[in-house]
Amino acid sequence: MKRDESIGPDTSGYLRKQVVWRERPADVSDTLKLRYALQRRGVALQMAKLCSYKVHQKLVTMFFRELERDPDRGFQQIGTDQLLQADMDFFTQAARLTRAGLGVNADGSLPLARHHEGWLGAG
Repeated sequence: MKRDESIGPDTSGYLRKQVVWRERPADVSDTLKLRYALQRRGVALQMAKLCSYKVHQKLVTMFFRELERDPDRGFQQIGTDQLLQADMDFFTQAARLTRAGLGVNADGSLPLARHHEGWLGAG
């Protein structure tokens, strides 16, 4: 998020300092920038106690392994658009599975970790 400050009229017509927070989407124009953006998200997920960085990094590693893999004969190389779509699909599915809440589970596990591991076939 980016903080923008300006001076403008308020509802009563007086000039006031106004602060507007604008969302700045991450630059994912190449694979290195995409990897860094996903690493930052992994840190944010851990800080929010939603998923450990280590478990999230397994998902990111799988995505990049598939991105860099040579395609099977008769198929095209996977692109970053497909990687981003798979990532959005994962989080859409995780949102459905965690509708009851995002608190730490009774066994102490973080709420998204189980879904990451399930998606990766490691759990």
